Amino acid sequence: MVGSDDKSAIVYDITGFNRSQVVKKLEDIFNDRGYQKKEFVFYLGISKVDETLEFRKLFRLEPYPSPYQPGYGFMKVLQDRKFIRRYYNQCLVDELNEKYGRKTSLLAEHLEKLFEDNSNIAEYSFVTSEVYILWLFEIARRRVEDSMNAPKLKEAYDEHKIDGAITQLIKLMKNDSCQFQEIFLIEGTFHCFSDFPSKRQTAIDNIKEKLKSP
Repeated sequence: MVGSDDKSAIVYDITGFNRSQVVKKLEDIFNDRGYQKKEFVFYLGISKVDETLEFRKLFRLEPYPSPYQPGYGFMKVLQDRKFIRRYYNQCLVDELNEKYGRKTSLLAEHLEKLFEDNSNIAEYSFVTSEVYILWLFEIARRRVEDSMNAPKLKEAYDEHKIDGAITQLIKLMKNDSCQFQEIFLIEGTFHCFSDFPSKRQTAIDNIKEKLKSP
């Protein structure tokens, strides 16, 4: 359901996209003048219903760029005809524990399948689709093209590559050697999505060290 009040909405059908293709589409959106000027609201739909603008899974991206984070914005997921914005918080952890019984390996398995082909995303739980789009959003938003006057702080934000960190994080999850709260809470040992570059690097280092342990 694309909002009827969206006078400047752009809708993309990303059905069947793999991880790299979704990230590239998001990257193109972030680098678009319409995003940087906050002129449009963007929708990403998966699994179209007939020839309508109805999708079995729909995401809404609201632009909110800044000089330090030009790829920043709000990613929301449609649920019960309302777009829900998720945060990294205890509520998300609780829903993951309820769905997966604390088995991080099962979430990792589902994410890997969706990263290969998202066509069947509607068959997965709502919280799974949230994590799926959140993590691809995290990768893409740090790939906004630098301007000549890019602040030094932006360079610090971009220095620590989230793409590789997510790949390693999934490896860690497949071993069931971590807990959801360690990943999805801001203070978590393996939470590599902090807005503070130093904290992000610490989390990435923690992931690497944990993978080395027997």
